[in-house]
Amino acid sequence: MNNLVFYSERGLINSILLEMQSGTQGEQARKTADFLKGIDFYDGKNPFENIVVEEIKALIEPSFGQFGDPDLILSVKDKEGGNHVVFVEAKLSTYKNAAIDILDGYPE
Repeated sequence: MNNLVFYSERGLINSILLEMQSGTQGEQARKTADFLKGIDFYDGKNPFENIVVEEIKALIEPSFGQFGDPDLILSVKDKEGGNHVVFVEAKLSTYKNAAIDILDGYPE
């Protein structure tokens, strides 16, 4: 299927996961590592900079009721046996434009 088009946040997540799954096993591992290393974490530190990913599982748009509906949860196991969980919220704009400063309160 050469003309598959995704849209919205779900489309971003779907296209990222499909791209990470394409190619040889080595290419998949490199793409997954590149994606994880490219995440901007709040504290400015990325725990995936110096680890080797052994396994990754993805859960797309789970519902946690009043706690929200993240776009993606990644469960990552590294070669040393460490486990990492990453909640991903995709936005069609930059984080700065999409984020709400909790000190200002939520819009009504």
